[in-house]
Amino acid sequence: MELKKSIETAVQKRLNWLTKLYESFHAQPELSGKEVQTASIVAKVLTESGLTVTTGIGGYGVVGIIDNGPGPTLFLRADMDALPVTEATGLPFASQVTTLDENGEKVDVMHACGHDFHITSLLGAATVLSELKEYWSGRLMVIAQPDEEVNGGANRMLADGLYERFGRPDFGLGFHVKPELPAGSVGFRAGVRNAGNYPLDVTIRGIGSHGAEPHLSKDPVVLAAQFILALQTIVSREIDPAEMALVTVGAINGGSRRNIIPDEVILNLTIRAYDQKIGLKIIDSIKRIAQGLAQAAGMPENKYPIINITDDSWDQVINDTEIVNKIEKVFTHLLGKSNVFNIDPVNTSEDFGNFGKGDPPIPLFMWEVGVTSATRLAEAAKAKSRIPPLHNPAFYPDLDKSLPTGIISLTGAALELLKP
Repeated sequence: MELKKSIETAVQKRLNWLTKLYESFHAQPELSGKEVQTASIVAKVLTESGLTVTTGIGGYGVVGIIDNGPGPTLFLRADMDALPVTEATGLPFASQVTTLDENGEKVDVMHACGHDFHITSLLGAATVLSELKEYWSGRLMVIAQPDEEVNGGANRMLADGLYERFGRPDFGLGFHVKPELPAGSVGFRAGVRNAGNYPLDVTIRGIGSHGAEPHLSKDPVVLAAQFILALQTIVSREIDPAEMALVTVGAINGGSRRNIIPDEVILNLTIRAYDQKIGLKIIDSIKRIAQGLAQAAGMPENKYPIINITDDSWDQVINDTEIVNKIEKVFTHLLGKSNVFNIDPVNTSEDFGNFGKGDPPIPLFMWEVGVTSATRLAEAAKAKSRIPPLHNPAFYPDLDKSLPTGIISLTGAALELLKP
């Protein structure tokens, strides 16, 4: 009970400051790979809290270290980047930021995925843990990650020597906001939390011609259409129905004018699966189908489709059962049994899982923090409508209950894994 009271007191005395910090992050969002000001504020707060801080890791990544006696190494991670979304929340601190995206196009920017909440909670937990050193022993690694939404900033930080420079952690923790859960609660499950994401670019090549002379061409538009339809049989006929798997063609780009048969069509795909073996099997099937259709169309081998697996593929997030069982008791103690939920895995992806790469893998635990007031949830249920989801212009968290929960859950989980 003494520890619970110490955590609550430490969080409460920081709450006004952290609320203002959240509002500042929300009002000044930065796109993926451009988190200059956000990273600067994070570094400043961590430095002032006594952490040893290093910046510029894998882009604008920030790492803060506290060494506090013998024991394991634990990392806490939060992401910092925002989205090209026009905010429609009507909040007094709503984003008015406009910037240029990676294509040089003018876009509005919004924290529509809760990363402002994540980073505020991370800073809150870091400052509390810095104060409560008598309750834990070991090494704490605080990771503020850039570029989660687009290019997989976790991989970039790892490629920049994250573990070689700061030590390989024994455990890793993090959370994500979930608008469907009530503020003040957490949700989680042992095992798979998120699907793996395998982005593919497929270039269907052909032989161009005048639109009036299709017999002189090998039409890549027709081949692309056949390819898309053939893809639908992979999940329905090659994957066990008990497994989660999906193939989505999100973009098709080819041709310039109605009377020109182009030389190629480019398709952008995403493959999702709860099991990495299933994801890799789907990729093999895509290669087989693409090549088979090209061969059937009479394309020479040097014109077979090009399959490119992009660098921003993300592993499944798999919650370690032993850690989940330990921390479930902590959450129940700190938040109350009625505020602790068991939830299903989701098909969305999250590059937090990439931090667990290695042999053996690093045990991870990622949970959900509810951010919608009970009143708003009840009103939505009564109206048979949906609370604005993540990536929606109207999404926002109700801070009064949810921000303390984010900080307390991170702090309590960390203290459990770093018990002397």
